[in-house]
Amino acid sequence: MRWWLLAFVGPGCDGCRACFEGLAAPGRGGLAADVGAVVVTRLPLTADERSCLARVDRGSGPVVAVVSDRAWADYQVSGYPFYVVVDGERGTVAAETVGLGWEDVTGTVRAALTADRDEPA
Repeated sequence: MRWWLLAFVGPGCDGCRACFEGLAAPGRGGLAADVGAVVVTRLPLTADERSCLARVDRGSGPVVAVVSDRAWADYQVSGYPFYVVVDGERGTVAAETVGLGWEDVTGTVRAALTADRDEPA
């Protein structure tokens, strides 16, 4: 998979709820099917959050959850919710957003993919 959305969230965070609901929504709430998602926390997720992730459409791109302080440091994330779009082929960050709602997140992902397609070869 080339494109990844890294969702830095805190367990039980009200503002992070959109991430879990978006990923669990039909079609992953408008997230492109060719984009994998990694939910990154510093502490284990709540039972409700794990339940949301268990409802993710497995026909779409992969969704995984990890607990990783190192990822927070590597991407210089200081707060949540924070989203990073990564081009896995190039190993580069294509976009970042604080995620003012799931539509903002999916729009940021679409913009990053569109910018890549529009880039001269």
